[in-house]
Amino acid sequence: MTLQPVDPDRDLALLDRWLELPHVRRWWGDPRANRAEVRTPPAGGDHAVITVAGRPVGYVRWQRLPGPALADVGIDHVPDGMVDIDIFIGDEAFLGAGVGTEALRLLLTRLREDSGVSIAGMCTPIGNAAAIRAYEKAGFAHKRQYDDPEWGPCWIMTAPLD
Repeated sequence: MTLQPVDPDRDLALLDRWLELPHVRRWWGDPRANRAEVRTPPAGGDHAVITVAGRPVGYVRWQRLPGPALADVGIDHVPDGMVDIDIFIGDEAFLGAGVGTEALRLLLTRLREDSGVSIAGMCTPIGNAAAIRAYEKAGFAHKRQYDDPEWGPCWIMTAPLD
């Protein structure tokens, strides 16, 4: 498995198709709103296509978020400089196969090499049981719940990087 930098010429059409799939839409929402997010690396971070044996199967993005920015949207008690991660598996043949867990482990290893990052975090609706299991297997623990205006009750899950 690799985390390949997104190549616009190679990957954007595939990412657009994945955003339309019901299993991705369910947890990522409106594909039109998310197209801009997958087209460019986030400020203070990067993004990658998850590949298995050279086959693109998913997408992951990460960015440093200052604590005050999180507090502005109602998420408090999170350390300043936390790296926020978003992920999806686009290729349905790889759902439930441990790809998300392994991709997160690879990313956490990469993030541990950055001495300025001490914690990674993810947010997911409490009903997203498959994602929660994958995050736990990758080393994330439940930090606390919060109510997201769009998604309802969500977990903040974190993984220490130091």
